[in-house]
Amino acid sequence: GGIWTETFTREGDVDYGRLFEVLRQHDIRAHLVLEQAAEAGSPTMLDAVAAHRASAANLRASQK
Repeated sequence: GGIWTETFTREGDVDYGRLFEVLRQHDIRAHLVLEQAAEAGSPTMLDAVAAHRASAANLRASQK
């Protein structure tokens, strides 16, 4: 899509739903890393801590 969102969302270029499903099927407890987009054009409505907290909450919700 070009410009990243400010926080992790399940929607996007990667099919995270499928990824999480395969990890669960194989009983893989992967170490997941959240990165914050800081490129030109990325939204910056949240400070870094708030963006990370929102991303972590979205990630936890996506894995259920």
